[in-house]
Amino acid sequence: MKKISPIIDPKSYDTSLLSFTGGALKGSNTIFLCNKQDESLWKKTIDSYRKTEEGFFSLSFFDDNIRKITLDEIRQNHIINYFDLSRIGVYQIYRLLQLEVDSLVNNSNPSTICSIFHNASDKELDLFVTEGVCLNMLNGLACLLSVHNITYSGIRADSNVPIDTIMRSALFLSSKYGQLFSGEAIYLRNSDK
Repeated sequence: MKKISPIIDPKSYDTSLLSFTGGALKGSNTIFLCNKQDESLWKKTIDSYRKTEEGFFSLSFFDDNIRKITLDEIRQNHIINYFDLSRIGVYQIYRLLQLEVDSLVNNSNPSTICSIFHNASDKELDLFVTEGVCLNMLNGLACLLSVHNITYSGIRADSNVPIDTIMRSALFLSSKYGQLFSGEAIYLRNSDK
């Protein structure tokens, strides 16, 4: 019979009912990497998480060539990628994940990566193909990363799902409870559509 390893980040912490993660991210470092550059919206959203989660959050934007991201930025416990699929291709997503994985594997601490695939246009077939490729890449990569104590999960979200809802879900997946979803992407959609 196989033993189940302990959940990533088995540290003790005070549970917080105001937190989306139950307090599991308290004191940890999380970076949000975004290719949609509405800076005021992102800063306001992340500032609210600093209060509820009591963690250290940073924000960085990148262009299609991933030129703005440095290895120092991705040396964190938790990485949340936000990909607006109307603004990025599969190769650029793969390239960013490659940088992140190299950094986290060399860091050798328990870590998480959560990728958000936001389909900004519900009508473009190309974006559904891109989303499908990315979800399969997530599943395969998660299997490889688990031996390095890295949990990789994701979110696929329709265009009408609010950013705050998406980000709260990403925080949950980045906490120790997200290990249960490794290799999976939860699907968020607004039923009021």
